[in-house]
Amino acid sequence: MDLAAELGNDAEKGNAPIQARGLIIESTFTNLADVATALANTSLPVRWLLSQKFDSLDKIANIHMPVLIVHGTEDRYVPARFSEQLFEAAQEPKKLILVPGGTHNNSMQIGQPAYSRAIRTLLDTPASLPRVTTQDQPSKNAG
Repeated sequence: MDLAAELGNDAEKGNAPIQARGLIIESTFTNLADVATALANTSLPVRWLLSQKFDSLDKIANIHMPVLIVHGTEDRYVPARFSEQLFEAAQEPKKLILVPGGTHNNSMQIGQPAYSRAIRTLLDTPASLPRVTTQDQPSKNAG
């Protein structure tokens, strides 16, 4: 997420064109404190113990390229709600795929047809500044 945000910031400042076609994130968290709290079975203030934030939720708004977010609905490690929050914070163009029955590591395998279509769409979507909104339209190549 850091690299994509840095590329987006550089492009926005006019320092360099975006050097990526898009960002695909799978089963990721909003920030380290949120995932630590979700996984810790304790009433201790886990957030206060962390020295690093790894705040993807804060950074995703600075990504100026198409974003694909994929998450399995049965992920026991990182709740799918984190991907939903990231999707809400991301700029357009963006797509969220929640894979029914997908766990932390098998969303691509279980959700393969939708995942493949989404990757093709992402690669065909231009990254542009300022922010661009695209409408979800059926793919001409869908089969």
